[in-house]
Amino acid sequence: MTSQVRTTQDRCSGHQMSRLASTSLRTDRVYFLVYRTILYVIFRSVGPLFIIIVVNVSLAAALSVVRRRRRRLLSTGRDFK
Repeated sequence: MTSQVRTTQDRCSGHQMSRLASTSLRTDRVYFLVYRTILYVIFRSVGPLFIIIVVNVSLAAALSVVRRRRRRLLSTGRDFK
């Protein structure tokens, strides 16, 4: 968790006030490098691109199989209408 909510009481009005305060992780360089840079690139850029490539390759392979099967059926003279 990079931030936490701290509750204080206002001296004048007596109302509870909440503030968002940074934790030590927010300023840690290793945390920023690993979680905010490397994981961001993996899950926002490389991951989706890899998934699209895998889906497209599998689709192309399936289309190739169907095309070969269709050519084989048409070359044997069978008519499946």
